[in-house]
Amino acid sequence: MTTLRTTVRHVTSPYPFLPEGYWYKGGAPRELLRRIFHPLSSKLEIRDFDIFRTEETEDTYDHQLAMKYLVDDYEFGRGVEVVEDMETYFATRDLTVNEVALHNARLRFTDQAQQALREHTLTPTSFVCNALGEPLSQTFVKALRLKAEGELSGVSWSLSFSLLPKSVRLFDAALHLDRTLARGLSVGYRFVELLHEYGYFTESPSGLHGVIWFIRQAEQRLPMGAAIFRHLPREVSDELVASR
Repeated sequence: MTTLRTTVRHVTSPYPFLPEGYWYKGGAPRELLRRIFHPLSSKLEIRDFDIFRTEETEDTYDHQLAMKYLVDDYEFGRGVEVVEDMETYFATRDLTVNEVALHNARLRFTDQAQQALREHTLTPTSFVCNALGEPLSQTFVKALRLKAEGELSGVSWSLSFSLLPKSVRLFDAALHLDRTLARGLSVGYRFVELLHEYGYFTESPSGLHGVIWFIRQAEQRLPMGAAIFRHLPREVSDELVASR
């Protein structure tokens, strides 16, 4: 496993204090570093907090932190991530923009994360790509979600994928569609449009009927059915009832 070079920067964190050995990952440190490079840019909303610790840190606060900050994910068995060490953490991220970690005032990031956040590019890491460079379906769909959320907030992300996945799993599309709907119906619409633009699920309609189509597909084809959608706006719920 390649050890990535990292930089530690001392910052004023706007996020809640974490016990020693626990770190924020994902959106919180990513947005903090992005705003350092683009202080006049629009702020991107942090959907929730994601947290990890290394194996050398005892699990003393795992349950407490998961119940406080990771409620939705914790219900599905995904709580505080545990990694062997910090080197392993940075080497196992999905997108280079996520090669960031924050422990209170300490913001740590790789050179690749710094470049990606300066340039607003979404690039898969080698960890999630096969030998040919094809990324996982879930990584590509996550990048589309970040792009859709950014566009509606005035932040323009560009995708930098040398190859696209041969197919996108319905589960991945439904999961990230639900997360866009938590930001607003227009974000969900844009996410479906991006799937179409890249050649996926082109049989689905656009707009409200496109969202309904994915819910119906989930009902029919996913083990958990439409329960994967936890953030349905009222307009969607009303249309589902009306179209029964």
